[in-house]
Amino acid sequence: RNGLPLSTATLEDLAQQTERFDVITLFHVLEHVPNPIELLTFCKDRILNPEGEIIISTPNSPMSVEAGWYDPLNHPPHHLTRWSSKPYLYLASKLNAEISVSHSPIKNYFRRVRDSFRSRLNIKDVLNIKELSSCALSHPILFSKVMISQIRRPETGDIILVRLKF
Repeated sequence: RNGLPLSTATLEDLAQQTERFDVITLFHVLEHVPNPIELLTFCKDRILNPEGEIIISTPNSPMSVEAGWYDPLNHPPHHLTRWSSKPYLYLASKLNAEISVSHSPIKNYFRRVRDSFRSRLNIKDVLNIKELSSCALSHPILFSKVMISQIRRPETGDIILVRLKF
C-alpha cells in the first residue's frame, strides 16, 4: 500500500528468507516474551538490515490506572515483563543501539483520577463530574488514596514508544 512493501509472517519464517528489512515493528509484543534481549538480538542479526531500526511500543509501567490497584493482566502469565524508560536504556546498551524514547500524551489530572478510581471500583461506564463526586463521597478514603497516587505519578503517558537504531 502506498508503495511500501509490507510483510506479515513469523520471525522464524522471515529469518529463512534472504531479504532483510529496514524496519521491524513490535507493538505490544515485548512485554509478552520471556527473553526480550534474545528476541531483539534475533531480529537484529537475522531479519534487520545492518542500518535498520526496530520500533517498539509497550505499556509504560506503572500505568496511571494501576495506582494502588493490582491489574492481573499486567503480570505473569499475561505480561512477563514491565517497561519504562530505564529498562529500555539498559536494553539499548546491551544491544549497542542508539535509542529514542517517547510517551503517549499525558492525561490530565482529573481524567487520571477518574479512570483510576473507576478501575478500583470496577465501574465500566465513564463517570461525569456529578457521578464521580457521588462515588467520591461514598468512598472518601479510596478516593483520597487515588488522588495522592496520581499526584505522585511521574508525568508520562501510559504507552511508551521506542526506536532502536543499529
